[in-house]
Amino acid sequence: MDVFSLIIISLLVVALSVVLLGIRVFFVKGGVFPSSHVEDQPILKAKGMSCHTSQHIEAVRHKNLFELLGEKD
Repeated sequence: MDVFSLIIISLLVVALSVVLLGIRVFFVKGGVFPSSHVEDQPILKAKGMSCHTSQHIEAVRHKNLFELLGEKD
């Protein structure tokens, strides 16, 4: 088996993988890839888990006791 046939076989395997993974997108009208975002998963959402970006935004908005006491003056 020469290098050229190995490259052709590899490309066919990759193309087949893309088609099989994208069946919903390619063959269903209005189809989209399923979301893998943490907040879009009902089980993780029920456990109160969120992604790093959301946790970072909450941490930036969080105020410590010194900041809260300074706002009252």
